[in-house]
Amino acid sequence: MPEQTKNDLAEKHRRQLVMLNEVSKQLQGLIASENLYREIVKIIQEHFQYYHLSLWTVDNEKTATLQAHDGAYNQFLQPGFQMHGEGIIGHVIKTEAPYLSNDIAHDSTFTSLSMPSETKSSLCVPVAMRDHGLKALINIESIHEGAFDADDLHVMTSVAAQVSLALNNALLFNEINDFNQHLKRAIQEKTQEL
Repeated sequence: MPEQTKNDLAEKHRRQLVMLNEVSKQLQGLIASENLYREIVKIIQEHFQYYHLSLWTVDNEKTATLQAHDGAYNQFLQPGFQMHGEGIIGHVIKTEAPYLSNDIAHDSTFTSLSMPSETKSSLCVPVAMRDHGLKALINIESIHEGAFDADDLHVMTSVAAQVSLALNNALLFNEINDFNQHLKRAIQEKTQEL
């Protein structure tokens, strides 16, 4: 491998690790965010600047619901849009494994959803939540063929693990808040009885 290629690769790895560290720190601070999904997408996109980035939740019926996104499809897709097993997102839901396609023009799994698209490469990773299984997906797209490699897959898998932690923390925070409100009501009721 030529020296310049080695240096470029080492620099790419260094940048990815720095960005992953920053993303991890920021995601862990989102416990009480009003719009958690939008904040997650904003943090990831701020650091990685993908052609398109989307965060989907997955329900028990394996339906994917778009929660937040940024990039090329902002004018075509709105949060709440649902997919029922179609495309790469549907494939990741079925397999619960990451999917990388560096030439979507020749990938029968990809679907453009009948929207204008310059996407050439796509990477989708599952977000599994503790004790809940697959609950979300992160999908990234590039206008460059061959844009993603094994390093990108590892980085996005790590980002997905951090997103899982952030979602779990927010869930626990909400459960504690709900329990706290329940206790306050119970104390008020008992106080009034006395």
